[in-house]
Amino acid sequence: MSILAKVQAIVKASQHNRRVELPDDIRELSRFIPRPLQRDMRRRMKRFNSWVVHRRFGKSVLAVNTLGEKAIECPFPNGRYAYLAPTYDMARNIAWTYLKDFADTIPTAEKMESKLTIELPTRIGGRAQISLYGTDTPKQRLRGMYLDGVVFDEWAQIPPHVWTQQVRPMLSDVNRNGYDELMEENQWAIFMTTPFGRNHAYHMHARAELWAKGLGAKMGGSDIDAAGGDDDLVFRDDWAAELWKASQTGVLNANELRLAKMDMNDDDAYEQEYECSWDAAVKGAIYAKQLAELRDRGRITAVGYNPLLPVHTGWDLGFDDCTAIWFVQCVANEVRVIDYYEASGADLAHYADVLEKKGYGYGRHYLPHDVEVTELGSGKSRSSILRALGVRGVTVPRANVEDGIAAVRTLLPRCVFDASATQDGLDRVALYHREYDERQQIFRQKPKHDWTSHSADALRTLAMGLKRFAPEAGDDFSNRRTAEL
Repeated sequence: MSILAKVQAIVKASQHNRRVELPDDIRELSRFIPRPLQRDMRRRMKRFNSWVVHRRFGKSVLAVNTLGEKAIECPFPNGRYAYLAPTYDMARNIAWTYLKDFADTIPTAEKMESKLTIELPTRIGGRAQISLYGTDTPKQRLRGMYLDGVVFDEWAQIPPHVWTQQVRPMLSDVNRNGYDELMEENQWAIFMTTPFGRNHAYHMHARAELWAKGLGAKMGGSDIDAAGGDDDLVFRDDWAAELWKASQTGVLNANELRLAKMDMNDDDAYEQEYECSWDAAVKGAIYAKQLAELRDRGRITAVGYNPLLPVHTGWDLGFDDCTAIWFVQCVANEVRVIDYYEASGADLAHYADVLEKKGYGYGRHYLPHDVEVTELGSGKSRSSILRALGVRGVTVPRANVEDGIAAVRTLLPRCVFDASATQDGLDRVALYHREYDERQQIFRQKPKHDWTSHSADALRTLAMGLKRFAPEAGDDFSNRRTAEL
């Protein structure tokens, strides 16, 4: 190392180790002046926070400055915070400028452009990092970390397992639980979004609203579970909930809202983006009509498992992403959808174990055509691996996607879904949609492949399987785990 490099390293180390004099209110340094509603939302924060607010409210700049303020107050020598968006590009385009603006006002702050990370001094003399991530990047980037605080931007469009399987465990370090220099809870989270149908963001917000009012909520996931009155109610005091419509806040004047609605020429889009409507139709949703009819007919309700009937499954097998499984029982022409399971980053043995632990008596496992693909590592097909694990499936031949969608649309009117056990799968199927080509003003023929695709693909496998290999009354399904054709 050159003498100059050594000197620079010593100077940098001394900068990192010296205590920085900071004002009691860090906003004396920052350029951010919160609006009254933003200030009140910040004041009402608890450990977990659901913020549902309209476009142009200023939720992103509020969240970024909250990250900066709380990072500076971190009670530990090495604080770590994260800002997550649906894609890496969205995280950079939405938040990086705000984050750099905040860092520019803080003495000894450093900006690492290549990592989309800033490093700030803390009040106790340590350092804290804030990094931007897209949930479309490999999940390994998040695994193994700890976090003192996290912001989810556009939470309704982020796969829910990013929270449940990756981020939530990062906030459970017993050595870092406690309070920061402002006596606010450490290891916290903000989920902010505009609605995108009645999905996981809706269910989370419904529970958060009840808890914020001191009421109980069920943890089943569905909206019918959110306000039940039986012994399963859970009470929590660590959640805050905010929902603000454009017609309430005054951030945008009435004339601007009138013009926006006129220019958008789409009532659903306006209601979703400006009035925070959970019920506005998702643009291009493929099964919206069928699911709405099921709800109207009361066919999303309590179903449960009948041990006298075999359980058939429909699969979508992921390589590097999720695997999804639907569980159904057939009674005459009715298909009772009793369960749903989805996970990512697991091997086939995991899913065989899931089948075993559920304790169902199985009929046919309908597997997609790619189950016959040979894995490079083992040289075996996934069908042979499943067979070795005791799962003998029926391979559903490859079919045109549109034919599969038509089969699902035919199947759905025959279905009755268990509202609690299948809600995660239903949420995803409801959001499965075709992308809209703004330039050509048409929907693309091919559905968008994202985190909602796995449940929809598994349902398509099930529909095609039931259509081609329909179980009959005389079939022998005596094997507890599975029965081969």
